[in-house]
Amino acid sequence: MTEAEIKSAYSDYLRTPDGVFGLKNAIEVKKGSCDEDLLFFNADNVKFDNIPKKITDKMKLIEITPLLVNNNCHSNAVFMKRFGYKSVIGYGIVSCSCGKTTFFETHSVNEKDGLYYDFTRSAVSIEKKRWFYPIEENSFRKFTFNYCYKRNLHPRDVNMKEFLIVNRGCCCDRLVNTMNEKYRKNFTSFKPIIKHQLFPANY
Repeated sequence: MTEAEIKSAYSDYLRTPDGVFGLKNAIEVKKGSCDEDLLFFNADNVKFDNIPKKITDKMKLIEITPLLVNNNCHSNAVFMKRFGYKSVIGYGIVSCSCGKTTFFETHSVNEKDGLYYDFTRSAVSIEKKRWFYPIEENSFRKFTFNYCYKRNLHPRDVNMKEFLIVNRGCCCDRLVNTMNEKYRKNFTSFKPIIKHQLFPANY
């Protein structure tokens, strides 16, 4: 399957109800994001010394193959299953400039023959690779079901752009002056991440 064939099939997919839903969600995510925040965090700053070995042992550094719409990773990963790829959910991982604040965002990629692929374009053009921490899909489904059931939500209505932030003594000006207040509810420890829990800040 060539890249041109994938792009053609994806163009058709975006016209289907599932494709339209994913595209609308991607647009909303983009509206709610801040380019300065996106540039502040990146994969090159990730330092293993600041992350528990239980996480780093499973982390994958994936080159981005930018074929599919940004901010739409979960739908994109499911779309690629038609080409023989497995959809894998987990956390995309980036850090601040000093590496002491680590940002974990729910993210989906693909896997085939033991290799990981990320076909979702980055919202930041300079980002060429991502750190990824895969989790058990069954664990994710169970947690999402409980989350939705308690709030009378349909799983498709869950805010998939939830993320977690772990601060280990960061003194970066942007984090201290701006992001602490903006993302206060998202700060946590490594414990819920190791336990494969999503959305723990609001659960």
